[in-house]
Amino acid sequence: RQVCVAAPPPPPSFAPIVVPPSTLVADLKKTRGDASLPHGPVTFVVGKEEQRIEHVSKSLLCVRSEYYGKMFGIGMKERDADE
Repeated sequence: RQVCVAAPPPPPSFAPIVVPPSTLVADLKKTRGDASLPHGPVTFVVGKEEQRIEHVSKSLLCVRSEYYGKMFGIGMKERDADE
């Protein structure tokens, strides 16, 4: 009786992940002295248990994220809301 055992397939090859350089320091500099950015912290209420994530800088969210930049933009009610 002869048993044939197939070799396992080779592992998949993936393209290397390219991590861009951090822009955090440059973004922090953008928040200083820019009167067009909203000021103050915002609190996120998350999940069914309504966990609170407090003291998040609105101005830093604006320069780091296009989404929050628009949400906290001029004329939006979220600009002056605390939660």
